[in-house]
Amino acid sequence: MNKNTAYILLILVVAGTLLFYYRMPVKPLSICKTDALKALASWQGAAGNRIGAIEFANISDDPCYFEGYPDIEIKDSSGLLLKTEQRKNEGTVEKIILEPKQMAFVNFSWNNWCGKTPNLPISFQVTIGDIRNYLVVPATNLRGGFLTDMPACTNATLPSLFSFGPFSHPQ
Repeated sequence: MNKNTAYILLILVVAGTLLFYYRMPVKPLSICKTDALKALASWQGAAGNRIGAIEFANISDDPCYFEGYPDIEIKDSSGLLLKTEQRKNEGTVEKIILEPKQMAFVNFSWNNWCGKTPNLPISFQVTIGDIRNYLVVPATNLRGGFLTDMPACTNATLPSLFSFGPFSHPQ
């Protein structure tokens, strides 16, 4: 075998190897599943309102994504749904890709709770895409204790309002 033939064979082997690796199927990016997430919710009081965020961390080894708005229900410790009027805040809706160990969040505000005092602690049932893909996220303070302060009742003739934005990256 002469030198030119050896070079051509080497080039063909390298090219074939590269083609093999570039043609390998790539795992498609999928919506974040609850078993790949860890979530925390917290809020602070502001003039009787509760303003906070639900934070989501990708604890898997694979990237995933969020898009748009989740569905969020507020429940007490016995699982009873707290009746609120829900409003999706305007915001930039985009596909949020979460690499492993990255975080995303949903900001919210809750006001005018005039209902009976619920069984504490409060949690948020957050549904992402498919109705079977949900997390129950307890409302906690920065030290990990359960939050027990409810929004103030400012007008018993108006509904309790829970407003939230789309999934976002931390700023």
